[in-house]
Amino acid sequence: MAESNPPPLLTPPIDPKSRETIDDRQAEEKADVIEQLRIMPIIQIACSRIGISRSTYYRWRQEDPPFASDADGALQEGTLLMNDLAESKLIANIQDGDNTAIIFWLKHHHGKYAPKPNLVLGPEKGQSNKKLVISWEDGEKIQAS
Repeated sequence: MAESNPPPLLTPPIDPKSRETIDDRQAEEKADVIEQLRIMPIIQIACSRIGISRSTYYRWRQEDPPFASDADGALQEGTLLMNDLAESKLIANIQDGDNTAIIFWLKHHHGKYAPKPNLVLGPEKGQSNKKLVISWEDGEKIQAS
């Protein structure tokens, strides 16, 4: 006896008016996601703020290349905005005398205070697995002598 396959699930056709309504709603939601990403460049937060799932966002990215491009641009803008905000908070903390902020700034913006790399000399053939770690300053002293 031959196996009979169940009939395929058919979705009823969507009438043109309903299709237009759906397309309009999606276009509005896509624009809202783009705007949210410009403000907060975290996809989960942007999606939850407008009431869509992350899977919907990623499906839209696959199905709509112009949307994906706009979303990438908005994420970049949002990241730059967050960087500016973080830097302004860091500067405010420096002005308030926060030593951690001061040290961070100096380490990342002034060569004199930047961390110096260590020179790691590994074991040579036939030697134990011990490594010799020489600080940058000690390396300069050895080189000078």
